Amino acid sequence: MKSTAGSNCCLKQAVGRISPRGWLCDDVHFVCIVALGVANAIMMSIMERLEFGVMLAIGTSPMQLFRLIVYEGLLLACLLCCRTDHRYAIVAYFGSVGIGF
Repeated sequence: MKSTAGSNCCLKQAVGRISPRGWLCDDVHFVCIVALGVANAIMMSIMERLEFGVMLAIGTSPMQLFRLIVYEGLLLACLLCCRTDHRYAIVAYFGSVGIGF
């Protein structure tokens, strides 16, 4: 019968390498990276758009414009957290139905 002393030693070393915080640290990093990606995309979207001024000029209230930006950010965050095949389905749905307020 083989001795398992060597395998127990390797197991103890592997367990010792795991962070005491567990997987929470990885989850926090993932959420931070997604949040930075969404914030970057929203900021670039706001800075490059000229139609916000046009929308305000034709009577859109600042609160409606704010809600539009927030909804866009939420949709973008949801798409970033979904799998690729789900993203295509969501984009196809909103492409055919549209987004109405």
